[in-house]
Amino acid sequence: MTKKEIDKLKDLFKTLGEAYYAMGLASNDYDKDKEFIFGTSTSPTYASEDHVHLNNGDIIDIRLKEDKIIFRNSTWVNAFGEKIWGVIRIESSTGENRIIETKNGFKKDYRPTIIYPCSYYSDFTRSYLDLVESKVLEYLLEIDVETLKCKTKELAILKGKYEFGRDLDNQNYYQTIKSTKLIIGEKTDV
Repeated sequence: MTKKEIDKLKDLFKTLGEAYYAMGLASNDYDKDKEFIFGTSTSPTYASEDHVHLNNGDIIDIRLKEDKIIFRNSTWVNAFGEKIWGVIRIESSTGENRIIETKNGFKKDYRPTIIYPCSYYSDFTRSYLDLVESKVLEYLLEIDVETLKCKTKELAILKGKYEFGRDLDNQNYYQTIKSTKLIIGEKTDV
């Protein structure tokens, strides 16, 4: 990956962190807030699909999390029957950079750290994993980060409206009181 692509990936991770932070603030319905920003699995807001198709027919599901991106195939299991997930991180929990930089002459190549935590043995060939990882990274670079940023900002504005008693159902923010004048001598129902 180039430096520009890595910067775009870092921007995606920063946006995901902001989105999850906004969802976590005083959320009365976390799932509804998550659906507002990310959409549903059948129609995500940030891309046309939430998975990638490999040439051999495999489908790799991709999940965007706060500090990592998780991907897997429904058939990936280890020798103990546990599901195997691939995890992409940009930073570790201590804030350490997780980008691997390699030099090839004058050219530098960058790659995020990708691990498979439940894979105890060499369950896949390296060529298969390279194919999966390259397709997943291509998918991540095509994500519409600006849409995620706009949805996150919208959610923050909506939460502000809720906190001050201005909800979406009633767009009349200021309650108006109708004044009635009493005519002298007129009876009132008091």
